[in-house]
Amino acid sequence: YNEVDSFPVFTVTNITQREDAIYHSTYTGRPPDEPAVLGVALNEVIVPILQKQFPEIVDIYLPPEGCSYRLAVLTIKKQYSG
Repeated sequence: YNEVDSFPVFTVTNITQREDAIYHSTYTGRPPDEPAVLGVALNEVIVPILQKQFPEIVDIYLPPEGCSYRLAVLTIKKQYSG
């Protein structure tokens, strides 16, 4: 969940519908939802970037159960014990 913060609020006074209406929306709910799909794509992009900074990283998994950005499972090449 997001941190407690003030967010914009609006009041609906009328609802109308065009004959050729387009409804834009995203699905957020139980995985697989939009963040889960984006997490798969993000994983492909972020692994090479992080490997440049941290060469010991072998792979990263962003599980949909963690909303694909709040939890990461890393595989590393351990260089030394500890």
